Amino acid sequence: MNYLSKYVKIKEKCRFLRKKGIIRKYFKHDTKIKKDICITAAGAPFGQNNIRRRKTMTEREKCDAGRLYYTGLPQREQLHEKCADLCHEYNLLKPSQKSDREKLLRKIFGKGANPYVEPTLSCGFGFNIEVGDNFFANNNCVFVDPGKIIFGDNVCIAPCCGFYTAGHPIDAALRAQGYEYAYPIHVGSDVWIGGH
Repeated sequence: MNYLSKYVKIKEKCRFLRKKGIIRKYFKHDTKIKKDICITAAGAPFGQNNIRRRKTMTEREKCDAGRLYYTGLPQREQLHEKCADLCHEYNLLKPSQKSDREKLLRKIFGKGANPYVEPTLSCGFGFNIEVGDNFFANNNCVFVDPGKIIFGDNVCIAPCCGFYTAGHPIDAALRAQGYEYAYPIHVGSDVWIGGH
């Protein structure tokens, strides 16, 4: 690649970056090296060697960022099945098996002291749900959690409540291809959520 073609490529890249607000000027002539160089907003040279390459995001990173992501990954299905099995096991326990129920809830939710959930419990993945101390959820609560669902301390949830972080594109073609997005849900402390 000759100097002129490198120059044109860098100049095109600088124009693009200026439109994005990343650089201050297109070019400044550097008399020491007798070349035009691209100047960043911080005033540092921005040539071909130090142009940041955009990192490709994983589907999980896209999900965490609230961007459209592809749901048809095999490891995603395995994680969902693992959580569904834990929820099924939890829902079959007798009310008198309190210590077993709490152990299973800790496997699903992770943290929080004194969690109590009436069956039936339904979660998508579990690891995206964080509950504070003294969490209580009544019968038939649903947690669709590709995105984070975080509850503070002393939260009470009435029967038949649902918390859905997943959304689907309006475009039918994207929906058919298995794309969705997820936005987090944050519930503070000392909150009571009434039933529907």
